Amino acid sequence: MPRAGPLKQLLTPLTLDELRYLRREFNLDISSYDGDKTGFRDRVHDALKYRIDNGQMTYQQVMESYRDEVVTNESKQVTTRIRETLNNLELSEGANRKEANEMWITSEAWQALRMAFQDEPYTVIQEETFGRRRVDLLVTHDHDARNYLIEFKLANRTGSLSRTYSQLREYQRAIEGLSRSWLVVVAPEERYLPEQKERVANMIEDVRQLDATEVIIVRPEDFRA
Repeated sequence: MPRAGPLKQLLTPLTLDELRYLRREFNLDISSYDGDKTGFRDRVHDALKYRIDNGQMTYQQVMESYRDEVVTNESKQVTTRIRETLNNLELSEGANRKEANEMWITSEAWQALRMAFQDEPYTVIQEETFGRRRVDLLVTHDHDARNYLIEFKLANRTGSLSRTYSQLREYQRAIEGLSRSWLVVVAPEERYLPEQKERVANMIEDVRQLDATEVIIVRPEDFRA
């Protein structure tokens, strides 16, 4: 009997919840769990293998995700800590809701993430550069090539929204060991929320198609008066 390949060996012992996590993590276009775990695992395997074989992702990316979210036994996973920090981001008056300042907003997120990782071997870098590319925030492991990208966009700057998808794709290709990306869309007024502004909604929908990418929306009520 032929030995299972490395991807199959990785997936076989995973729980249903862990398999579901990989489906979400990599936005796999497969049917959800239908009562047959083996069949569901095979669909996850085939979808991942197809992307690896076609150069859309690497086995190393799957391993990184597995290590971060399945193997690690920290009380809070890195991605969970980043996600919670961004979801609970409350911007100060200095961020100026009416004339929202992206640099100020990025700086406040940088400070919040520094606090979240103050006792962990991670460094939060603002405006890290990769050649000619400059990302807003990067959370990077101090010893391993594990990086987490956070990019901010102001929803009222609609002229730049069309470039967001291609910009994030370029970052994902340029950053070694990139485990996950977040796009934080800041809507300083109600009329720029995705449910009100079609261009914003379309941009968010496009970005959500990228692998291992989440979108978080900062709403007007998240600004302190």
